[in-house]
Amino acid sequence: TAHAHLVNSTWKYGGDLNSYNSVLNYITHNPSLCVLEEGGTEPVSWLLVYQHAALGLLYTLPQHRQKGYAKSLVFMMAKNLLDQGHPVYCFVEEENDFSYKLFTSLG
Repeated sequence: TAHAHLVNSTWKYGGDLNSYNSVLNYITHNPSLCVLEEGGTEPVSWLLVYQHAALGLLYTLPQHRQKGYAKSLVFMMAKNLLDQGHPVYCFVEEENDFSYKLFTSLG
């Protein structure tokens, strides 16, 4: 829950108290993963899961992109969800080319 503010500040629909509470709820009640830099305490990339096991809020800080973090997070979370008997899916906005390419490359 210590990272909810960072996640909320980078979320397209974030930035206010309502969205902060949503992020905090996702982190508290659903699976989530993040990448920390070696020796760091703040995430540089993260993936949260919505209530019905849909992947969401995948984000990597701009200076840490192109390192495979998002791909690794999606792969690990998909494996965890499948192992628990959940389907693996997400919603990608049409204009989000980066996410679309990532998820289609992962099948």
